[in-house]
Amino acid sequence: MIGGDIKVSWLREKAGKGLIPSTVIAGRLLFTDRQIAEIVAEGERRPQPAPVRTRNRRTAAEPVPVPAAQPARPLIVLRPKVPRRMQQQKAS
Repeated sequence: MIGGDIKVSWLREKAGKGLIPSTVIAGRLLFTDRQIAEIVAEGERRPQPAPVRTRNRRTAAEPVPVPAAQPARPLIVLRPKVPRRMQQQKAS
């Protein structure tokens, strides 16, 4: 790592792809002060303003939507399953 924050492999990869300004002399990857300033400026992140959150509250003038009436369906009576251990006790 260089300066504790930038990995050498990252610099080599980006410079090799031409994504950051660099100079190669005798197989060594070098950076001028101007190039470093450009790299830092490109990577700079500005704080983004927090998004304004609004609540979707109904006012007193807005009527509350009423769901449409659904046709009546016959009720199904549900019965619990008898546990197997209880079935086995009855069989013995």
